[in-house]
Amino acid sequence: MTMNKVLVAVLLLAGGLLSAAPALADAQGTKAHMDAIMTASSETPSGEGLLPTAIAEARIAADHASLAAQKPGDLAWMKTHSEHVLHAVDPAVSPSGPGLGYGVLKASSGVADHMKSAMNSLKAAPSVKMYGPPVLAGAENAVARAEAIVDLGLKVRAAAAPALAYPMVEEIERLVTAMLEGADGDGEISEPAGKGGLLSALHNAELIMAAEDFD
Repeated sequence: MTMNKVLVAVLLLAGGLLSAAPALADAQGTKAHMDAIMTASSETPSGEGLLPTAIAEARIAADHASLAAQKPGDLAWMKTHSEHVLHAVDPAVSPSGPGLGYGVLKASSGVADHMKSAMNSLKAAPSVKMYGPPVLAGAENAVARAEAIVDLGLKVRAAAAPALAYPMVEEIERLVTAMLEGADGDGEISEPAGKGGLLSALHNAELIMAAEDFD
């Protein structure tokens, strides 16, 4: 092989390696984002992924939202369980309660941030392009609903009479259900972006994990 041919071969090999490097880095980056969403996060109390943490907190919130609505004539009861909802949604506004201490709001915000980063990659995997949008929508919807729940919970805290508190308690219950199961309250996995909840996000994130063989 002549010197020129050797040089061409070396250049071709180097070019191939260089072109493969971004793809490899992209795959590693996607896995890191999906791991944080689904598998493990150094930020969560138990080290679980952000999305399972958000769902666990949302289930706690749902339990106490349901309890709060059971006694419309008992102001103290409604306030107690509304505080428990607040703790599960955003412990910054209600520091003690039965939640995990992380909150739906923070966990869902983290899911949205990681999903955006994975989707905005120059070479996002087809599964990320297909299933990423409903993951992002479910997380962002959860953030919006969590913020509305916090606002209502603070108003329940300040309410002076059961008749003033109960309509807000009912709305909190509706929003918590929507946050978890979607706006229709049925957990549909193919809901429009404005409706999907955390369970829809979970289903679609699982599809990404399976497609990319992340485990």
